[in-house]
Amino acid sequence: MNRSSRSADPADTRPMRPSERGDVSGQTVALAAMGVAIAALLVVLVMRMTSSGDSATPAPASPRGAASVFPAARAAADVSTQSDLQTAMVAASTYFVEGNTFAGFTAATASSMEPGIAYTDGGPAATGSVSIRAASAAGIVLVQQSESGQVFCIGKAGAAQVEGKTDAATPEACTGGW
Repeated sequence: MNRSSRSADPADTRPMRPSERGDVSGQTVALAAMGVAIAALLVVLVMRMTSSGDSATPAPASPRGAASVFPAARAAADVSTQSDLQTAMVAASTYFVEGNTFAGFTAATASSMEPGIAYTDGGPAATGSVSIRAASAAGIVLVQQSESGQVFCIGKAGAAQVEGKTDAATPEACTGGW
């Protein structure tokens, strides 16, 4: 019997194979679509590589790394810095609740309360460490520079908490919000 044309014999109850009906399988269509997609991707890549100008000259390296070049990296670095400052403020607030003062909240004290963050006593805002400033009976300000270059501060004066984007020396100077 010829496989491509089966007889119309009513006694033949065997099911027809897809190839005998002329059907194209789903796998064949999927493979063809993948092939077209890969070819299109290769065309786009080749066009970008050949039309990007002088590709022999690399882009200058940024002194602050990816955080100063890519918007998403800048935003992530800023959020990480803000998180460090909020965590450090929780430690400072805990210290205040225990002693009714921020005075004496130093880098050593902060490190013992929250060892996951590096601290300094005063000094300029820097990446990687929270600068503790103006720790007094009623207030404190914490400052840190993000890897994006932006400086952030968080402060408390009495019950009021403030946030800002300044290299603040006092809680009152921490302004602008985040």
